[in-house]
Amino acid sequence: GGGGGGDDGDGKHEYGYGDDGGVGCASDSDNTRENKVNSLSNVFETVDRTLIADILRNHRGDVERACNSLLEIKGENKEAVVPPPQPSETIWRDLESLKEMFPDLEEDVLYSILLWNKCDMNTTIDACLAMKHTGEANKGG
Repeated sequence: GGGGGGDDGDGKHEYGYGDDGGVGCASDSDNTRENKVNSLSNVFETVDRTLIADILRNHRGDVERACNSLLEIKGENKEAVVPPPQPSETIWRDLESLKEMFPDLEEDVLYSILLWNKCDMNTTIDACLAMKHTGEANKGG
């Protein structure tokens, strides 16, 4: 007769994925990046902070480029955002004023921030100041 083979393999597998998404970046300018993320998330309140941080990292901390990318993303995400009012005569006057106040920010960036803030000059100026402030630390390269 034949003999039965007993397989006593106790195959326990432990799947321990303790990844909380915390990506450690060995960067000495963590503080600066945090400030940039803060000011960008002030401008783009509906955009997730982690997304802002990712975009900023992709642009090597260039706030203006990150801002442009965020505006593009926001543009593709129309249903989530109230469409901006159509440009009127006053917006061009406001834009001229902004250009005088912030000559180092690009016109299309100023325009976008103005629209994003529903043409409210006060909030737009605040946002521009925040951007300019974070941009100062980035003038090195």
